[in-house]
Amino acid sequence: MEEDGEKLINIMSFWVISVSHLAIRSGLATGAHDLLNPAEYNSTTHNGVADGGSNYDEFPLDDLYDLLANPRQASSTVHAAASSGTAKQCNPTSTGTIMFICFALAVAVTVLLQCFTYNIHSTYKVYIMECLFFVGLLTMALSQRMGVMFAGVVFVGIAISCFELTIPPLATAYRIEATNAIAAGAGAAQLLGSSLYLGLKSTEYNRLEIFGAYSALILTGFTVYVVLLEYPSAQGYDTVRSQSQTNTVELTVTDTDEEEGERKELLTGEKEKTMKLWPSKQDVDLLQSEDLMGDFLNALKTLQDLVVYLVIFYVLEYFNNVGLFEHATVDDSQVSRAAQYRWFMFTYHASQFMFRSMPLMLICANQIAAVTVGMGVVCFIFLLQVRYSIFGAIWLLLLVVCVEGLLGALAYLIGLREARIRMENTRGRKMATIIVLVSEAIGIGIASTAAIPAHTYICRHTV
Repeated sequence: MEEDGEKLINIMSFWVISVSHLAIRSGLATGAHDLLNPAEYNSTTHNGVADGGSNYDEFPLDDLYDLLANPRQASSTVHAAASSGTAKQCNPTSTGTIMFICFALAVAVTVLLQCFTYNIHSTYKVYIMECLFFVGLLTMALSQRMGVMFAGVVFVGIAISCFELTIPPLATAYRIEATNAIAAGAGAAQLLGSSLYLGLKSTEYNRLEIFGAYSALILTGFTVYVVLLEYPSAQGYDTVRSQSQTNTVELTVTDTDEEEGERKELLTGEKEKTMKLWPSKQDVDLLQSEDLMGDFLNALKTLQDLVVYLVIFYVLEYFNNVGLFEHATVDDSQVSRAAQYRWFMFTYHASQFMFRSMPLMLICANQIAAVTVGMGVVCFIFLLQVRYSIFGAIWLLLLVVCVEGLLGALAYLIGLREARIRMENTRGRKMATIIVLVSEAIGIGIASTAAIPAHTYICRHTV
C-alpha cells in the first residue's frame, strides 16, 4: 500500500507540474490577438480602430518583420486598403509573431543551452526555468510598449522550452504512468490556460492581474516539485519500486563506504520525503549521458519516420491556429473578430483536453500518417473559409476546430508513446522524448514564420 501511495503521489505531482507550467502557453495563444492590438498599450484607439484595428506607425519589431514580410512596404498598403474598406481590418502583424518569438526563437536558444547543460541535475534546470517564467510574466504584466511585451514573451518562451526539455525527459525515469500524467496535464493546461485568459479578459481584468494569476499557477507547480516529487532511484523507478517493499535497495557500487552509505540513505523513505531544495552530488540522475551525440543519432535513426510526420503535422496545425484563425472569422456575426479568435483558441484547447483524457491510443496507436492527412484537410477547410467565407455561422467553425483538437491530441500522445516504446533504455527514452518535443518546436517555428507574410497577403488581398 505504501508503494502504491508513493507511485500515486509521483504521478499526481507530474500532472500538477504539467498543468501549472503549461497553462501560460495556451493563455498566450488565446490572448495573442489582444497582445498585438495597439489599443492595448494606449488609452485611446488608433485611427478609430479599437477591435483588431490596423496601425503600423509604431510597430517595435520592424527589423524582425522586415526580414520575414517586408512590412514597411506592406504596412502602408495594408493600412490604406483597410481604411478604404477594400481589405480586412488587421492587427499590425500576425498572431504567428507571438508564436515565433515564444517558441521558434526560444527553442533555438534552449537547444543551445541543452547542449551545455544536458547532464546537469534536473533540479538546477528547474530553478533556472522558474526564474525565467517569473521574469517573463512580470515583464509582460508591467509593459507599456509592445516591444517590452515581446521581451517578456521571449523569457516565457525560453522557460516553456526548458520545461519541455526537462520535465518530460525526467518522467522517463519513472513508471510509464508518469509520462501519461504529463500528457494528460498538458491537455488540462490548455483548457485551464485558455479558460483563465478568456474569463479574466471578459471581466475586464488588466494585464497585471491576468499574468499575476499565471504566476500563481507556476508557483504552485514549483512547490509540488520541491515538496512532493521524489527523485528516481539508482536502478530506475520501474525496477526498484517493484523489487522493494521497504524502500531500501541493495546497490553494487565502487564508491567509498561513506559515499555508499549516503547513497543508500537517499533511497530510504525518510530521506526521500524531505524537501529537495538543493540536490547533493550523490543524487542519482539516471538521465546522464556519456555519449550525447551517439544517443542523439541512435534515437533520431529509430524515430526518423515519426519525426517527419510530426513536423508536417505541426506545421499544418499551427499555421491553421496562428495564420488562419484570426482571418477565418464570420463577418456577419454579432461576436467581434477578437472575441471570435479567443473562442476559436478556447475551443481548440478544450477539445484537446477532452480527447487527451480518452483512451484513444487503443484504436489509433500507429496512425500518425492518417492523423497528418486529417490535419491537412482541416487546414484546407480554413483556407476556404478565409478566401470564400464558406461558413456563415461561427458554431460550424467551432465544430471543425473540435476535429482539429482531436487530431492534435492524437499526435501528441502518439509521439510520446512511440518515443518511449521504441527505445530500450532510460537514456534512449530521454533523448527520444526530447527529439519528439523538438519536432513540435520545429513545426511551430516553420508555421509561425509562414504565418507572418501570409497575414500581410491576406490583409492586402482579402475583402
